[in-house]
Amino acid sequence: MKHSKKRLLGKRTDEQIKRHYEIEKEIAARLKTSRRKDRKKIYKTMYEELFKKVPDHPRLMKRKDPKAIAANNRSKLALFNNLIDKYKIFLEFGSGCCSFAIDLCERVKYVYAVDISDQRLSTISSPPNFKLIIYNGYDLNLPESSIDIIFSDQLLEHLHPEDVSLHFKLVKKLLKSRGIYIFRTPHRFS
Repeated sequence: MKHSKKRLLGKRTDEQIKRHYEIEKEIAARLKTSRRKDRKKIYKTMYEELFKKVPDHPRLMKRKDPKAIAANNRSKLALFNNLIDKYKIFLEFGSGCCSFAIDLCERVKYVYAVDISDQRLSTISSPPNFKLIIYNGYDLNLPESSIDIIFSDQLLEHLHPEDVSLHFKLVKKLLKSRGIYIFRTPHRFS
């Protein structure tokens, strides 16, 4: 068990992890107690605020490590690798630094990366079949029934409880008739 704990903590101290937890908890509380119109403002700035207050955030640290990025992308692709070649238009909600979405551009016709802020790495260039859409959490101007596969990883748990059903309605509206939505979210067994 000590090995697992060490692996989870990485190089951060207990104090850094506790500070990170408290900041995420504060942002989540603000989000959960907000009205819909105010959530658009929170969504727009929450990652900028989080990364500024938690400069040792694991997502920021992974961005500096090409091996970690590649391992993370392989982990995501493993969820639907056997399906991806059957689909032409891909959309990722919560695309973060966009490395996974950009990697998929080699395998599909077009990729939309949708996030609440532009977190792309300056070292990665965007191919012509890639588009980043900055999203306010509600309004996404894409044609109905236009996406073959939608993916999200570690997204749903960040939504306001009232917004989860809106998210699923949007996904349903965007998917083609035989399209699929694959999502991964933390739970007590992961």
